[in-house]
Amino acid sequence: MVETLCGIMAGGPFGKNIREWAGTAQKADLGQCYIAIDPECFAEGFTNRLQEFLDETRNLEPIDPSLPVRCAGDFSKSHKFLTENVGGLVYHKSQIEYLHKISKKHNIPFFEVSNFKAPKI
Repeated sequence: MVETLCGIMAGGPFGKNIREWAGTAQKADLGQCYIAIDPECFAEGFTNRLQEFLDETRNLEPIDPSLPVRCAGDFSKSHKFLTENVGGLVYHKSQIEYLHKISKKHNIPFFEVSNFKAPKI
């Protein structure tokens, strides 16, 4: 569906025609598709039914007991919480390394970073 809506229907590249993410000077030229849906038009009680589904899903027994079952949006919420508590943007080590490599390549001063051990959330 994503390929059809954001590539074919939007007039953007699709399938094997999408450029690589890194290491290329080629313009991305990615298509976009936005869909607005009022879920209450389909069935009453959407909010309560969705919450029931999320609660049931999160309460499933995880394959790895140290990793809870998560739903879409859970990681973003925990990252937002972490960012607010440390008082700044939080990047993965590989992202910092990539940005540092780019700054060296283009002779651009690199921004200040601080390392910290993220608390378990």
